[in-house]
Amino acid sequence: MIARLHWLVLSLLLLGGLTPAQGTRLVVTLTAGDQHAFEIDQITALTFTAESLRVGTRTQGHLFAAADIAELQFIWTPTGVEDEDTEAVITRVSCLLPNTPNPFSVHTKLAFDMPQSGPVSIRVYGVDGRLVRNLLQEDRSMGRHTVDWDGRDNAGHQMADGIYIYRLIHNGIEDCRKMVLIR
Repeated sequence: MIARLHWLVLSLLLLGGLTPAQGTRLVVTLTAGDQHAFEIDQITALTFTAESLRVGTRTQGHLFAAADIAELQFIWTPTGVEDEDTEAVITRVSCLLPNTPNPFSVHTKLAFDMPQSGPVSIRVYGVDGRLVRNLLQEDRSMGRHTVDWDGRDNAGHQMADGIYIYRLIHNGIEDCRKMVLIR
């Protein structure tokens, strides 16, 4: 029933000609714990039957057995609110998106949205709070950006398997997420 509801919402969004908000994505969580995230604007085909879910993207296709799917999530991350009369942006927030892949073994991609240009930092911490890697400390333009982490610390040493926290700081906003490194 829940899968049908998600399918209905996605069908209305994709087929109804609506423009998805930046950060809108479909997340497929499998019973084994793996998660697969798809940006809505990258999905070219979506088929859901009693036996399977097929997600086609601009670069490849993915097929998931319905029995293996633990959860489907339609996630919208608001990055701004517009005034209905003037269409001017009233407020915008920085947004840190889930890393992909997660868990990862070689490298992972961290994505984030910036509502305005300015200084931004992305840092990786161990669960004990110690700084592991300073990935980014520079000025960036507004929009969506990505940065890769290769599982190494600031000195270039490979980090051990485990859970790590990555933190975005931009325009007085802080956002954190966790990721899992498995070698």
